[in-house]
Amino acid sequence: MALVIGMTPGRVYTETDLVQGRCPGVGTFGEGIGTANAGGAITNIAARANGGDLRQYVLVRVGAATNLVNGNVVQYAGDFTATLPGSAAAGLPNLGPLAVVIASITASTSQFVWAQVMGLCNALFEATTSAIPGAPLKLGGTSGQITAAAVTTASNYISGMQVAATVSAVGLGAVFLNYPRVISG
Repeated sequence: MALVIGMTPGRVYTETDLVQGRCPGVGTFGEGIGTANAGGAITNIAARANGGDLRQYVLVRVGAATNLVNGNVVQYAGDFTATLPGSAAAGLPNLGPLAVVIASITASTSQFVWAQVMGLCNALFEATTSAIPGAPLKLGGTSGQITAAAVTTASNYISGMQVAATVSAVGLGAVFLNYPRVISG
């Protein structure tokens, strides 16, 4: 596993970028410091002392026939190809690993994006019902989106992903990641 310093979460890379050495190799992990007051942007190490939080990412290839946008929840395989886990995947035991795409533009098949695996980030929520901080999450009915899990059951929830701030509308909502994966009960 390689680790890179000076990465650019949000940037979408092409095959040409990879061949010409303008992006790290697929499967490279990177770390950065993010701050809520900087819109989640990666800042310098001094931000850590000022309340910034550590975030970790992995560079993944966008899978075949897939378009990914900022906030999509994806599954990546051993070859670090990212795909959208549909709601049907929620019934599979121990689906993972999962990550949240960080992209400034739509990423298409065979492009490369950073996907966040640890720290605070914004993920796409599909449900309009309120999800409160600390609430468990599950894959939504729309591929690449999440929703609050029913408190009455622990089955098919995403371990390692929790709501970080109340989400009461469809769209991006704050979550905390700790190498998430689906756990089937």
